[in-house]
Amino acid sequence: MSSDRPPRRTPRVTVVVLAMALVLAGCSRSGPELDGSAPSSSTTSEAPAPSFAPTTGTTPSTIDGDGSAPDDGGTGGPSPGACADDGPVPPPGATEVTEVTADVDGDGRDDRVVSYQRADGTRRVGTDLAAGGTSAVDAGNAALDGPVALRVLGGADLGGDGETVLAVTGAGASVIVVGLFQFVECAITPVVFSSGQTVALPVGGAITHGDGLVCTGGGLTTLSAMSSDGENFTTTDTRYRVDGNTLVQIDTKSGTLARPGDSAALDRYSTLDCPGLDRGIAG
Repeated sequence: MSSDRPPRRTPRVTVVVLAMALVLAGCSRSGPELDGSAPSSSTTSEAPAPSFAPTTGTTPSTIDGDGSAPDDGGTGGPSPGACADDGPVPPPGATEVTEVTADVDGDGRDDRVVSYQRADGTRRVGTDLAAGGTSAVDAGNAALDGPVALRVLGGADLGGDGETVLAVTGAGASVIVVGLFQFVECAITPVVFSSGQTVALPVGGAITHGDGLVCTGGGLTTLSAMSSDGENFTTTDTRYRVDGNTLVQIDTKSGTLARPGDSAALDRYSTLDCPGLDRGIAG
């Protein structure tokens, strides 16, 4: 990104609350409890309120274009409210392009969100804002790499200031991997855990295990079910919210489920349930 980027905009805070998926840095809040499909017996432990500090080492690379600013209408600077323009998204010659719309900056307007592969094989996620400006970041790393093509699924509000982008970024023998990307201070960046590790969430399962994701009213819940015999499962539901570009744990709940009586409830533990996504896992 060029050094002459205009001053960063003050984040817009919205009252509300999903990568594989974007929000301005700002206020955050806890999400609601899960719906009626929770485990039959459970214990809940409230996590201590996290102390959030800006994550270091996650500055995105934005080198797709020449770093020129959006049209300023002859005023000598970028358009009011616009971010710097880092070139076309996707750039000329890009392949494996997928595109959705999501309000990533929280201004109430749909922005373009694009995944693509450059000629050098680099896989990226980029945004083209309705307010003006573009930004892109590398999406391929050890956590978010795999044999399947990168593709964006859509956005969901996981923190209250805009929409987090969910993207399928990898796959294993029986699961796909979901990455989250957030728009913070005029740049799109991968969402990380408080440890700084890039968020890569499995979805899928087999006879003795399952991993699911649920987006509900302002947060994201990861679901895990484990079994030694394929019939009796220990379940763990962990709720998170996105704060800046950090996935912050709210609480966790454990329980037990058994087949065949709890088969319908167990099916949730191997699926992605985020209403409103532009496309599903199958793409």
